[in-house]
Amino acid sequence: MKKKFLSIIIVSLNSKRDFLKTLKSIFNQKNKNYEIIVVDGISSDGTLDLIKKYKNKISKIIIEKDKGIYYAMNKGINFADSNWTIFMNCGDVFYNNEILKVFNKKKYIDNDIVFGNTIISNKFYKVFVKGKYFSKNSVLMPFCHQSSFVKTEFLKKIKFDIRYKLSADFNFFLRAYNMKKKFVYFDQKISIVKPGGISDILRHNVINENMIIFFKQKSYKNIFKLILIKLIDKLKQLVKFFLSKKKINKLIELKHNKFSS
Repeated sequence: MKKKFLSIIIVSLNSKRDFLKTLKSIFNQKNKNYEIIVVDGISSDGTLDLIKKYKNKISKIIIEKDKGIYYAMNKGINFADSNWTIFMNCGDVFYNNEILKVFNKKKYIDNDIVFGNTIISNKFYKVFVKGKYFSKNSVLMPFCHQSSFVKTEFLKKIKFDIRYKLSADFNFFLRAYNMKKKFVYFDQKISIVKPGGISDILRHNVINENMIIFFKQKSYKNIFKLILIKLIDKLKQLVKFFLSKKKINKLIELKHNKFSS
């Protein structure tokens, strides 16, 4: 049997509404030469009912407890039978219905990793994030994981290092870069993702894990850059705190003046 063009791996755990949103985005793609692999950590919110409902449209289903998101992603990789693989988090969607069709036409046969642009969006704002190449100076992810396609054969060989709870994807792509794997920029918006994922919320933990990665490589210059990023983040938080405190004090003063006049 001929391999599929693309494996789309969805890792889910108690994310019923977001899971359906992602699933429908895949179903709407005009290029149907894909397989959907769902890895669920035994959800209890009704997600399993949705998986059952759409089981005829899902190629492979793995339902069992796991040891974290990257552990689950590795399980999905084991079942992939395709040329390329992309990971979609629950709630994330493809930018439009044509994107897989456009990607397929490009025929990136001689490349290992194809990355593009991302829209970070919620009900309050939308932000465009342009994907950038990995370089020796990259200390944080230069593109969004959900906006990258990786050769399945390469993923099966390397996989994600589950010792890193937040930075396994950065570690994977950094290893690919150090192995001289071929990255190529695909100038398209690939996915729309939600802000506030675990890597966003625990940004300083991500930086700490990246520092460990670079310490093992004895890349002290990049460790110093990460320390600077942490310090700048702390400074921004302090400025934000004092500005908000000043604003609150001003409001209190205005109310006091109003009631005392």
